[in-house]
Amino acid sequence: MALSYDVVLASQVEPAEAVGIVRDLVGGRPADDGRLVVMTGLVVGAGVVDYEPEGEAERGRWGFDPAVSVGFALKPEPADWERAEDTMSIAAVGVAARLDCDAGFSFQGERKLFVRRDGLITLYFGWRPWNEPAVLAHVPAPHTVEPAPEG
Repeated sequence: MALSYDVVLASQVEPAEAVGIVRDLVGGRPADDGRLVVMTGLVVGAGVVDYEPEGEAERGRWGFDPAVSVGFALKPEPADWERAEDTMSIAAVGVAARLDCDAGFSFQGERKLFVRRDGLITLYFGWRPWNEPAVLAHVPAPHTVEPAPEG
């Protein structure tokens, strides 16, 4: 079973464009179903957030109206786990910054990993990639690191 990570974006971008930005940032090859295979075990897809209960839940979680969700399915080989997490983190932060929009990145829809509001990226403690200099080099300024909020 793959682990699910999502970055929701307050941008009216087409889902295919968001996936294209991820490809520009971290590479990958398009799959027949429109998703992007970044590496063995890391696949990216995107869709419009137009189902009202989902939109309402994301609005409550992040404090902005989500328009697009970029999903990352992570099921790498054990030797590639950290590289996959790092690549995914760079892609998630990068797509939000490139689109210059509010965004929120979470694990399984529960654990908040970062939020971008009004241009400021807040990375939340406890996510290993935020401790990696090679990953942090891709996080645009301004950004801060803080404890994750409750809920």
